[in-house]
Amino acid sequence: MTRFVMPLSEAAELVLAAHERMTSGEVFVLKMPSLRVGDLAKAMIDRFAPSFGYELEEISIDVIGARPAERVHEKLIAKEESRQSRELDDMFVILPQIDVPGYEAQNYEEADPVESEYTSADQELLTESEILDLLDRADITAQP
Repeated sequence: MTRFVMPLSEAAELVLAAHERMTSGEVFVLKMPSLRVGDLAKAMIDRFAPSFGYELEEISIDVIGARPAERVHEKLIAKEESRQSRELDDMFVILPQIDVPGYEAQNYEEADPVESEYTSADQELLTESEILDLLDRADITAQP
């Protein structure tokens, strides 16, 4: 399975950036790294097992598969939404598809249209080293 990830601080920055740019009705989607869930599990074992007194070989990962209705890959922009979406440098903006009272459209003519879905399956996946860097940036620490 693959998922998009972002540290909490980047999520807060997205909210602030979206608030500055929005006029009404737009949805902003940050361009984010993606990873395999199994790679995240392995990186976390490598990073945190010794802090809890375990040897790496003592911990196994059980692959249980997707739960009912759970997607294998995360989708943040569906094909239907891509027609109303524009690509900015660091994010996508999905323009309102309905009439929104008081909506004042921003000029997104310079922005490239989005040609397809935005899914975690189509992105370059983080390596274990990059996942560990992400954990460090997010200040995730072991609490034995």
